[in-house]
Amino acid sequence: MIYQASFYKSIKEKNNTILDLNKVLFLKDKRAITMIDNIRNCSEKDRGEKKRKLPAFTPVATFDFGHQASNLIHYNNLLQFDIDAKDNDNMTPTQMREKILNSDLSKYIYYCALSCSAAGIWGLVRVNGTIDDYKAHFEAFSNDLKAISISSDNSCSDLSRLRFISYDNSPYFNADSEIYTQTVNHTINPVKPRKQQVYSPYVSHTPTFSKATDTIKMNNMIEDIQQSHIILTHSHQESNQIISALVNTFGQSGLEYWLTIRSQRQPYNEDKQTLSYQSTLKRYCNGNYIGNYSLGLIINKYKQERGTYE
Repeated sequence: MIYQASFYKSIKEKNNTILDLNKVLFLKDKRAITMIDNIRNCSEKDRGEKKRKLPAFTPVATFDFGHQASNLIHYNNLLQFDIDAKDNDNMTPTQMREKILNSDLSKYIYYCALSCSAAGIWGLVRVNGTIDDYKAHFEAFSNDLKAISISSDNSCSDLSRLRFISYDNSPYFNADSEIYTQTVNHTINPVKPRKQQVYSPYVSHTPTFSKATDTIKMNNMIEDIQQSHIILTHSHQESNQIISALVNTFGQSGLEYWLTIRSQRQPYNEDKQTLSYQSTLKRYCNGNYIGNYSLGLIINKYKQERGTYE
């Protein structure tokens, strides 16, 4: 399962880029890591101001604009938890993590790592149900943590909560973690499509999302487009057709393909093109017609333009 996250250049930003969640969980950006190290080594007085300059992301869901529930694109069926030393008798992050991983809860932990300030830990748990079940899952998991004498931050009960980026040289990760199904005073209903809701149609309204062969073909084209600077979009109409083909074929993961394709032609504004793609994706998720375009359109356009550049 490939999860995605909305990524914001700062906590004040409304525009976001949808990225593979693993790119954020396993951070490799040297500049970002340096910024985080500065936060971990500074005084508590200066920490807040420095943190506000960091990029942030939403690990539980992706959003069209901002990170309000009304702008939700897709729910990852992940639960977020956050544990601070100040709320737990000043236990060290290592002690917190070991306490959880040595308990019955360990089988549910998908990811667990240091927080931005390294004063605590945070993590993700895979859950079932829909967006409506999230808070009941969170309350149940919080109670399970209390049962092993760990207090968690209740603000994570909000699935749209932003997290500052962080890194951990030795994060805990289990892609095969068990699905957490417990809830508090709540019955999970079967997943059903809901008209005029962004999150539910996305789950069910996905007739052609990428097959392995589609991804291989697209990756090969993208590599050549980048190396040879091939322009596929010469007009607004062509741009809309290619976006629609990518949305119909790849859904959210098509965004990175679109940004690469569109960046070959100037002028280019990444934020603007991200919004264009997400706007089409949102219409698709709401069940609106965006054109019956497929990967074949992009392949034919690529072949046509490839001949021009040879």
